[in-house]
Amino acid sequence: MTTRKLVACELCRWKMKRVIIVLSLLLTQSSLGSWSQFVRVDSSNDEDTGFRVTVLRTTNTNRFRVIISSKESNEKSSQGPQRQGYFILCKKPQTPSGQDFRQCLRGDYASHQDVLTVVPLKKNREGNWDFVLDAQQMDRAYLFVDYAVLMFDGGFYYCINLSTYKKTDFQQEPSEVSAEAAGP
Repeated sequence: MTTRKLVACELCRWKMKRVIIVLSLLLTQSSLGSWSQFVRVDSSNDEDTGFRVTVLRTTNTNRFRVIISSKESNEKSSQGPQRQGYFILCKKPQTPSGQDFRQCLRGDYASHQDVLTVVPLKKNREGNWDFVLDAQQMDRAYLFVDYAVLMFDGGFYYCINLSTYKKTDFQQEPSEVSAEAAGP
């Protein structure tokens, strides 16, 4: 073989390797999306999905303290990525099909034009998401839970519809209950 043919053959092999790598990455990415499954969480199925949502009404205010724990946070696994919680506030309540905010979180804001705010939340020392909301915000507030990075096993991603908890019986903050029980 001449040197020219040898170089052309090596160049062809190198191009073929690049094509195979690119194709394998594209196929992997599309299969990740098909493995993931969206789950809507509300007051009727939260414990079935591994979440526990507690809503505490603060006295003398129109605010609610929301505490959300998950089975994953109770296990406190330090191996691998943890799910991230995102507080999402919309202009108006979303339909069940409109509560899949994954595309919005990945930069496609046109898919959810009603979204006003997206705030990543950190877990507290106990491993729970804990925040306070105004009563008017509860009707259009959601906690979206997903991995911040693509996962090879696909997995589940969740949207917790906080408006469904507004209609349940509320507990009062423990410190406020004891203060009221003590009297004036």
